[in-house]
Amino acid sequence: MSTTPIDAQVLDALARETGPELFATTLELFLFELVEQHTALQALAGADDVERLRALAHTLKSSAATLGAMPLSRAAAHIEDSCRRGVPPGAEACVELAQLIERTRDALAELLCTKGAMA
Repeated sequence: MSTTPIDAQVLDALARETGPELFATTLELFLFELVEQHTALQALAGADDVERLRALAHTLKSSAATLGAMPLSRAAAHIEDSCRRGVPPGAEACVELAQLIERTRDALAELLCTKGAMA
């Protein structure tokens, strides 16, 4: 697992492209969604609903990559691929994804608080 949950270059590029206000709003929305996705992941991890888990992983993979959360995006892609093949991911993959959600959320929340979302 990477020691840095966020690729600063991707995040900096997004901040330049969107401007400070939209960038801060984007981070806040992503943080809110991470909480919801974490809760959904916990509910789905033990279930046999691979289609719902695949959809959750797909959404998480894409939004995480947009914000430079590459370790999270890669872990979500792994789960999405597994589900696409009809194979429920193992408990370890779900635990890893949950931990990456938490690490990413913490890193982005700190960024939002300490740097004013790069304003």
